[in-house]
Formats: sequence, structure tokens, C-alpha cells
Amino acid sequence: MRDGVMIENVLKIVLLILIGYMLVLLGLKEKISPKLSKIVFTFFLPIIIFNSLAKSKFSTEYVSIMLIVVMYISLSLPLVIYVAKHMAKDDMGLVSSTVLSATFQNSAFLPIPLAYSLYGNIVPVVIYAYTIILMHYTAADILSSMKEKREKNIMVLSLKKISRNIYLSVIIVGLGLPIIKNLNMLVETPIIFIILWRHAVSPLMHFILGSILVKDELIFKQLMLEAIMPPATANTVLAYVYGFNVETVSKSIILSTSLALIEVYVFMFFGLI
Repeated sequence: MRDGVMIENVLKIVLLILIGYMLVLLGLKEKISPKLSKIVFTFFLPIIIFNSLAKSKFSTEYVSIMLIVVMYISLSLPLVIYVAKHMAKDDMGLVSSTVLSATFQNSAFLPIPLAYSLYGNIVPVVIYAYTIILMHYTAADILSSMKEKREKNIMVLSLKKISRNIYLSVIIVGLGLPIIKNLNMLVETPIIFIILWRHAVSPLMHFILGSILVKDELIFKQLMLEAIMPPATANTVLAYVYGFNVETVSKSIILSTSLALIEVYVFMFFGLI
């Protein structure tokens, strides 16, 4: 069952990316992308998440989850920004795309159904997802302010943009792809860095922080599940809205999602998730 859930969600992502890519081939990218990106912000996450939180009993371990997310992001952002600036030089759009893709993963669409099929409990993943989503959109606004002057309050903008629709986001991933003529177009230095951070550095950081702060095995495993997820599909929407490098985000999502599928089974074999 758990194998089917993972594969089913990955196939959904691939299918929706292809739909977006077909729109590129049909020459509809410029007409659809900006409008679709803004529509994404008007949808909410599934109500099942709220039900899970309402039915769960509070645990001090949940505070540890939020603390780990804050520590992970606080440690990651300065390092990723430093490396991204050296790679992209003065291209702040590429810097911002690299930072978002490396640091902020798909925290809900893939891990929530997988956690439910593995453990019958999604509360740790939901708490992790909500915490990182708050930081995700705040970071996007801050990066945008580095790219151009903004007059609106950063926190207000961030809170308004927390709501999203995963299916539209994935279609936008396809819209963000160029017409690919060879595989070399998918492999660039920023993308290699994003892949290494998401699938090597992130799990290592989560493992260290989780080993120190978490005693519950179930919570630890769900933390590790979150740690190896690919970049958030919402990053493509943010890239369109703020004028970042959409192609880098889209390419990294495609490659990282494939690697995440493999890494999940490897981590399951070693008992880490």
C-alpha cells in the first residue's frame, strides 16, 4: 500500500508537469503562466489536515518539530545564500531560485499521504509542513525585496500567500520548462547544488537535530521523511510572481523528485523512515 501511495503521487506530479509543458509547446506559456500563478494563492490545503490536528493530543515533542524546522532553516539560509551568490554572481533571480529550491521542500503533497500509509499518523508531518510554509513565503518575500524594492509589509504578504493548490503548482512546473532538446539542459551547476543540498545536506542536518531533540521514533522517522523530499512545487509559482529563475526551479523539481523516490526506499531499508 505504501509503495502504491508514493508511486501514485509521483505519477500525478509527472502528469501535471507534462500538462504544463504541453502548454509551453502550444505557445500558451506567456498568456497562462502569470494568471495561473496568482490563482494558486486563492486555494487552501485539504481540510483533512485540520481534522488531524484537531483530533490529536498535544505533545511537547511537537514543539521540538517546530524548533528543528526553525533551526534547519536558520542554519541553511545563510549557507545556501552564500554559495548561490558565488555561483550566480549578480543574477539575483537565479540566486533566489537556488535558495528556495535547495532550502524549502515539498512538505505536504508527497510526505502527508506517505506518512499516513506508513504510520497511520500525519500530525508530525503536518506540524512540520505548516511551520516551514510560514518561513517559506516569508523567505520568498525577503529574497524578492533583495531583488527589487517593495513597499508592502513582508509578513502580511507572507500570510496571504500561505494558501495554495498543489495541482496548479505542479502544472506551473511544466510551464517553467524550456523546450528540452537534450539532457545537458537539465544539468547545471545551481541544479547540482540544489540536488546535493536536498538529498545529502538536508537529511544529515535533520538527522543530527532530530537525534538531539527528538525521542519519539515515529516523529524522528517523519522528520527524516520530510528531509529528503524534493523542492516545493510552490517555488515555481513564487518564481513567476517575483520574477525569479523559473527554469532552474522546474528542472530541480523534476530531477529531485526522481531521486526522492529512490531515497525513500533506501531510507526505509535502513530503518530511517
